[in-house]
Amino acid sequence: MFASAKAQIIKLLKMKKIALNLFALTVAATFATGCSTETINEETSSLNATATVFEGQDIQQNQLVGTWNIFSMTSDVAVDLNADGSSNVNLLDETTCFDPMYFDFNAEGVVETEQGRISVLEDKVECDGIGHYTASYGVEGNTLSVTADFDGQTITLTKTIGLSSDATGEYLHVAIEEYEVDQLVDDPGNTVASDIKRIEVVYKKQ
Repeated sequence: MFASAKAQIIKLLKMKKIALNLFALTVAATFATGCSTETINEETSSLNATATVFEGQDIQQNQLVGTWNIFSMTSDVAVDLNADGSSNVNLLDETTCFDPMYFDFNAEGVVETEQGRISVLEDKVECDGIGHYTASYGVEGNTLSVTADFDGQTITLTKTIGLSSDATGEYLHVAIEEYEVDQLVDDPGNTVASDIKRIEVVYKKQ
């Protein structure tokens, strides 16, 4: 039973359906007019630093309802995806492949999203397509569950999330672990992206 379920999940992931992609990379947020680059970098660094310290949060579904756009996406190592000679931990500065992406959670327990992926071949990075997906979702504590149907099978995957807020807005925090990174980055190995093991993602509520 468990082997069969695992095989279905692996098949689902290879097809890049919504489940794990839900916690991938999404649309770039609009910064307030007049913010300097230094200010933005300081803010995103501070937010990313807190992405893994949300133990015990009791998140309610109504807190997720709305549209969330990407605010920052930080890898654990600096990479030069755009081959400009400068490495950066902020992946949104290195590629535009994820810019069209977003999540929209509604009050009825349905989430819509556009998701993308990149392919890395040696020192060349290419966008690997954008897909639009719809799934059901639920939240218990700080665990978000996403359920999607695939080839007659219902697959549910879960992810730990965190919420924070300050004077500038509300933020959704997600960590993409090593085993999930390859759902976002098609990397054959020995490329500029091969050393990425973890990606901290922060979304800002629209």
